[in-house]
Formats: sequence, C-alpha cells, structure tokens
Amino acid sequence: MTTKLNFIRFVFLLIAVITSTTCIKEIDFEFEREAIGSVVIQGRIVKGDPSFVRVNLSLLTDFGVGSLPAIEVEELLLLDDRGNEIVLETDRPNSYYRVLDDDSAITPEVGVGYQIRATLADGRIIESEPDVLPPNQGPVDLGFLSGVELVFNGIGLSENEPRILLTVDSKFDKDRIGGLLWDVKNIYRVTDANFIRLNPADTPDPATPKICYITERTSSTKVNVLTADEVVSNEEFKGFELASIPITLNLAEGYFFEVRQFSLSDKATEYWFAVNQANEFQGGIFQSPIGVVRSNMINLNNPTEDVFGYFFATEELLSRKKVDKEFFGDLRPRCATASNLTRLGCINSLFPLDLLKCFNSADDPRCICGVCCDCLAAENSTEVRPDFWVD
Repeated sequence: MTTKLNFIRFVFLLIAVITSTTCIKEIDFEFEREAIGSVVIQGRIVKGDPSFVRVNLSLLTDFGVGSLPAIEVEELLLLDDRGNEIVLETDRPNSYYRVLDDDSAITPEVGVGYQIRATLADGRIIESEPDVLPPNQGPVDLGFLSGVELVFNGIGLSENEPRILLTVDSKFDKDRIGGLLWDVKNIYRVTDANFIRLNPADTPDPATPKICYITERTSSTKVNVLTADEVVSNEEFKGFELASIPITLNLAEGYFFEVRQFSLSDKATEYWFAVNQANEFQGGIFQSPIGVVRSNMINLNNPTEDVFGYFFATEELLSRKKVDKEFFGDLRPRCATASNLTRLGCINSLFPLDLLKCFNSADDPRCICGVCCDCLAAENSTEVRPDFWVD
C-alpha cells in the first residue's frame, strides 16, 4: 500500500508541475446571471437506420448545464407540419427517446418540418420553431494521415506527440442544405492482463485475459461543422479534418473510427456554428452546451424568457474506417502479456508518459492500469465482437 501511495503522490506532483508551467487557454463561462435556472432543451429527429427522436431537458446552473434541480415535465410532444403528433416518453431521467418506424404516426422525411412542445409542471409551454429536414448527400469517404502536435510533457517541456488525423470527403449542395455536422468515435480492442502488479513478487492470477472492444468519443473542444461559406465547390469537398487523435498504446491491437454525418438546415447551421465560435463545447456534441447561444425555443407563456438549446431535423449517414496496424509502426499492446511483462507494464519506450495517462485508481490496488486489470471496467466496453470488426 505504501508503494501505491507514494506513486499517487508522484502523479499529483507531476500534475502540479504541468498546470504551473504550461499555458492553458481559459474557457470563458460568462453568461447572464439572471439566466441561471433557465430551461435547456437539446434534441433532434433523425432520418437514419434506425430513425428516431431524442430530446434532453435540464436547467442552467452556475456550473453550466446540470440535472439539479430536476425539471418536471407533464407532456412532451413531437409534431410535424402535416398536423401529426406523438407523445414522447422518458427512457431515463429528463431524457426522451423513441424509434420512429413505419408504424409511427410521424416518420422523418426530407422536406418536412418538425418541432417539439414541452408542457412543464409549472404551466409553462415551451415550443421549438419548425425545422425542415434537409437531405444528406453521400457517399462519405473517410481518410487518415499521420501528423504531430506540440504538447507539454510531465515536466513542462514541449514535445511533438505522434497523431493520426481523421478526414472526410463528401458532397455539399448549397441549394439544399445549410451545413454539415459530424460526430466522431474511436473503437479499439484491448486484451487485459490482470496479472500486472505493482509488486513483482505477487503471484499472477490464474484468470484468462479478456478481449474487449471499447468505444469512446474523440476528445475535442470544437464542433465539427461545415458551412456553405466554407465550401468552394457546390458539389463536393475533400480532406475536411474531423479530429486529431494521439497515437497511444490503446490502438495497438486494432482501431476503427466511426463518423456520423448530419445534414443541417440554414438556421441549424447558424446555431452549431455559434456554439463552435463560443468555445464552450465540451463532451459529446449532443450534450447541452453552456447557455451562451440563443436557441430556436420559445416560452409561449412569456416569449421574452430565455430558453436555451436547440431542436433540429437531420438525415444521418454512418461510415467506419479501419486503420491497419502497420500505420502505427512498432506499437505494442497497452497491457503486458506473458512474453513482454515488465514491472511497469503500461510503459512503452516511445510513450513514457502513458503511465500517467492510464493510471486510473483501479479497484485492485496492485494493478498499474485499470483497463489492464479488467477491460470491461472501461466505459462503453464489451466482449462482443462488433459485426464490422475485421483483423
């Protein structure tokens, strides 16, 4: 236990050095104080496979958007411009979801307008402006390039970190859409090795290592949105950069990236462009942004009241791309195996700071890397091999 405590102190010492010796851009969280407590509604109706509607509700707090206090909703309706409506039900607190199939009263169609209407327990009725669903023109062609990014290491010195740059080629008809939006995820395979120990004298566990497939969103502070003003040709564009991914040991056993392309109307494009410009974006693109960007929501009881978020209609195209192991060169798996086990099993000579990145307070205090003790402990991890996965 003493060994682990000393190691934790070492980690926090290095973190203190990093934060005191590097220039970190401060995010401006300024917004009108009287807006605290305002309703935030973020949602979309998607034409895809499957087609669905998803709506999240929360309140604006001084920490941004939170779930406390909870919003009491009496009824949430999905409506189209043909006079149809559907009552939406929650699938988790303050979140509504429904698959829209051929038997549904409403199905997403290009050229049709959609909106939502929320009746709150306090009597307020909040409604979004109709958003007409624009077409999504494929095909989507994904690519990748090698690159480097200047980062600061554990002792505050700059170094070039190897990266893989993810790109997309697609079509853009300025007469039919206002913009495009992308959501990017990483999918990689990890074989855990639960016999990695801080104390080399410990006896390895007899359990058979597990093989896990882990899905995670790319870490970014920007929104991948492309507007008509940025497209030279009215038909297609090439090489739009979606993400810059660090080449870490996670990618050694196999790596795919998944891209969902969403079509946007003119007003929806303006909203997402404003969110990107506000530099307030964190996490997944469909998590409610900080309340600095006005929405297409209105309180019918009091139109002057601030309501944040956005509801839009979109067509989704899904694409995936495999990156062959040869692209990464001599990159050994994150979790040591019987043939290459070392006392610091997470460490690779090319990436000496990976030990800090992968140390995550595993339940087993003897383990160096939590994911290497139990790869199922990672969020969005499964032992089920994806249908698209090929070695």
